[in-house]
Amino acid sequence: MYPSLSDKIRFISFVSILMVVLLHSYNLSYWYEIPDPHHQIMHSASLFVQVMLTEGITRVAVPLLFTLSGFLFFHSLDFSIPGILNKFRRRMHSLVFPYLIVSFLWITAGLLLYQFKITPTLFNKDLTSFSSPSGILNSLFIRPFAYHLWYIRDLIVLIFFSPLIGVLTKKSKGLWLIFLFMIWFTDAVTSGVLKTESVLFFSVGCFLASAPALPVKEKISLKTALIFCFGWIALVLIKTMVIGVVEINTLRLLHKISILTGMVTLWYGYDYFPAKICLPFYKSASYSFFIYLIHEPLLSISKKLLFHFTGQAPWASILHYFTAPFITVTICLAVAKLMAKHTPQLYKIISGGR
Repeated sequence: MYPSLSDKIRFISFVSILMVVLLHSYNLSYWYEIPDPHHQIMHSASLFVQVMLTEGITRVAVPLLFTLSGFLFFHSLDFSIPGILNKFRRRMHSLVFPYLIVSFLWITAGLLLYQFKITPTLFNKDLTSFSSPSGILNSLFIRPFAYHLWYIRDLIVLIFFSPLIGVLTKKSKGLWLIFLFMIWFTDAVTSGVLKTESVLFFSVGCFLASAPALPVKEKISLKTALIFCFGWIALVLIKTMVIGVVEINTLRLLHKISILTGMVTLWYGYDYFPAKICLPFYKSASYSFFIYLIHEPLLSISKKLLFHFTGQAPWASILHYFTAPFITVTICLAVAKLMAKHTPQLYKIISGGR
């Protein structure tokens, strides 16, 4: 892989992880949980900003991460049995082991809370699921107790089915992707175990990695990049302003198109980012996966502590929406650097060798 392409993927992956942390920092009722959402969103700056970012801008992060994961997995993949088995072995170390370790730690903490009847202030979870072995297994493998690990869970399942996904993507002449896009656009299939979004964008990554011309290497003009950027922001703003006004199908269509537009904007807009902006991201990009693994429950704790000192005022809500992620990422980076320096083997295992 070309160094410039590798740097681009590292940068966008790190930015996507930061977006995920900001997405999880939402601290108000979701728009579909409040009465007259249009009136409340348009008359509350805090609610408008949080809905615009959480339900708009940051929603490109997960599709981008799945696309990049699919691209990296299928790029230069040898489809022989030894080649596939070698990929599986490497993903065992980079995904499965970290997933199991973090899940086990969360479940252990949950069991302690349940055993000693301590109010679960750390986890907003129903701890009665730990009253049976099947509940524990479900919390480990099906619906992770550490909720944010669903992304890694889906990625592990996708890796397992990667030979089939590779064949369908390459041999169907685009029909596989069209089928998945139709399901994704309409939300015709919803599943808590393996999301349509996960399969779709992992397959898109496979398609891009397999394309003879490698379109991800192409560069568009600055004018075109700006058009995509303005279009993305406009779509997100419009979608936010019409929540509660238009029907759900129209809202869904705006949402999906804004995601695709945002993905294109970030990928091709990177080529015009000043080097001074990119440099700090390059330096921290190697900690992206570790930040994703441990940003919860740190983020939840940060939000609760901040609100404990300020109360539930509107100004506090918008302030903590940005402050909590900053505190969380700073702590994650500090812990990662300390572990890498003083316990390198342990850090290597938890971070999947990254």
